[in-house]
Amino acid sequence: MRVILHPRDDSLSDPPIGKMLTAGVVNDLEALGLSRILLSTGDAHGLYAQFGCTALADPTRLMARSR
Repeated sequence: MRVILHPRDDSLSDPPIGKMLTAGVVNDLEALGLSRILLSTGDAHGLYAQFGCTALADPTRLMARSR
């Protein structure tokens, strides 16, 4: 699943759209019983930290295949 939100700043929006979308995605994925959710961000670390996300201990172990 890919969710992209550009370039809105949640501090300027009412309701905070980025926070609402993140909460919805996290809730839907938690309902599936997944043991890990991986995401990529360039600038939203603070937003995702509010939902329990932390930096990976060893990000050099990750690889990606895009189509």
